[in-house]
Amino acid sequence: MGKRKGAITSSRTGSRTRPLPVSTFGEMAELGHELHVWCQRCKTSRRLEITSTLWARPFAGARFRCTRPLWDGRACGGSGMLSIRPASRAAPGAKYANLHCEGCVPPWEILEIDHRSPPWSLPAGVRFICPACGGEVDVREHGPPWRPTYDL
Repeated sequence: MGKRKGAITSSRTGSRTRPLPVSTFGEMAELGHELHVWCQRCKTSRRLEITSTLWARPFAGARFRCTRPLWDGRACGGSGMLSIRPASRAAPGAKYANLHCEGCVPPWEILEIDHRSPPWSLPAGVRFICPACGGEVDVREHGPPWRPTYDL
């Protein structure tokens, strides 16, 4: 079986991988996604604007510090986990996928992408590779909830 154009064979796992189609905050903003950061210390989530200082910066491996004031007046200072989401949520029952890289420090996720249309579509057996750590990106597909049917 011949190799497909653009696919890379990973020596670690033997599977076929491709680079993630986006690597910067600006590319994510052009696709209509928003940046959210979840603090691992105070357990709060905040939406951040993708400004000109973040536009060309790679999102994978980006580090954020929480500035939320605590009860004693000090800033929280906890590390943030990056979450990139679409501006509007997926419709109930829609099929979508979430991308995660747990190997990166800090870990990141891209939520609710349409994995059947470009730039996110992949041939069978091919996986995305993380732009920061070089590991395979986990893809978790979601669809409508399963409901039993009964014939009466």
